[in-house]
Amino acid sequence: MCIRFNRIIIFQKFILLFNYLFIIFSTFFVSLFLHAQDYPKCKKNKYHNCYLIHFNNGNLFEGIVKNGKANGKGRKSWAKGSKFEGEFLDGNLFQGKYTFPNGDTVEGFFKNNRAEGLVKKIYKKDGRVFDGYQKDGLYDLSKQHQETYIDGSIYIGNFNAQGKRHGQGILTSNLGEKKIGNWWNGIFLENKKSNEVKKNIEIKKESRENNLNNAKLECEEIGFKKETEAFGECVLDLTE
Repeated sequence: MCIRFNRIIIFQKFILLFNYLFIIFSTFFVSLFLHAQDYPKCKKNKYHNCYLIHFNNGNLFEGIVKNGKANGKGRKSWAKGSKFEGEFLDGNLFQGKYTFPNGDTVEGFFKNNRAEGLVKKIYKKDGRVFDGYQKDGLYDLSKQHQETYIDGSIYIGNFNAQGKRHGQGILTSNLGEKKIGNWWNGIFLENKKSNEVKKNIEIKKESRENNLNNAKLECEEIGFKKETEAFGECVLDLTE
């Protein structure tokens, strides 16, 4: 009875695997057929205005080729598990959806094969959805962004290059409760701590200004004239 039950389970897994592979291959060949209607298949040593399927060292490319480079619609998968589907320009990723080996995805425009400008990034592990700007594949620190979480809460504000809340921001829970203030490397600074941080910054700023004023007075006493290069070098030497 137990052996028979195990055989049924194995057979069911085999059927699921077969259906999965059938869907993959049928989708692949349907897309291939549709593209082939618009572009002829590339011939050896002739890679212009044609449709190419190229497999090399575990990397697979399928798409339009012009002047020997990927140009137009296509998709590419790499042996390490990442893949891209969308538009290519002069052999580089241009616009589309890139999937990382861990399942994270980023969708938008690309420059030098890195996400650039306004993008949507989805983190597979925790379901976070990032809507904002990236530069050279990292979060653009000069702009504010939005991140939506699986529990329905939303954060709008600044991030650091590692993608953690950093700087001014507002976190709104799924119940409408808000946390407004400063964040430090993903950690919310309570009002008291936030005020302490601001106070310390002001103290350091005031200290620097006092040092600068003292240096100017000292340089004048030495005999340097204001608004001269020698005066500026004197002040710089005393404040370093």
